[in-house]
Amino acid sequence: MNKILNIASFIMLILLTLYTWINYSALPKTVPIHYDLYNHADGWGDKNSLFLIPFIGLMIWLLMYSLYKYYPKLINLDIKLKGEQPTKKAIKTHITFVAILNFEIILFISLMGVMDIYNIKGGSIHLGIFQFVTFAIVIGVTLIWLVVNDYKNKRKWYNKDSFIICIQS
Repeated sequence: MNKILNIASFIMLILLTLYTWINYSALPKTVPIHYDLYNHADGWGDKNSLFLIPFIGLMIWLLMYSLYKYYPKLINLDIKLKGEQPTKKAIKTHITFVAILNFEIILFISLMGVMDIYNIKGGSIHLGIFQFVTFAIVIGVTLIWLVVNDYKNKRKWYNKDSFIICIQS
């Protein structure tokens, strides 16, 4: 599932870039680049600045994917500092959390990018503050899922007596 989430989020970035590129010639030279809470444009820029959205998304994706990919190595560094070793289940849960979080962030960025271009071309999708509240709730639920998982398995996450990874069920 983690690989699927990472691939899906990367495909969303590609689709956002393609959507921006395909619609580029139909956009005016100056476009809104920032909106207030009531979805009124309060910042303007060159239409080239619309490619900044997929670029920022790509940078976030690369950062999150690197964390996903190298999390076990980062844990080994933490083991040397603290002397505690997490179980394979703990590592797997945290890696899944990073993959889910990456997907949610890229989904949000992609939807915002598509909505911006759609609205610039004359469409009318205005979610206002609702889009940010929804994003905060989704991210919040994901964080709560991780905290609950960590709390439920508190005694299972670390084997403090030795450096042997063990799985307890």
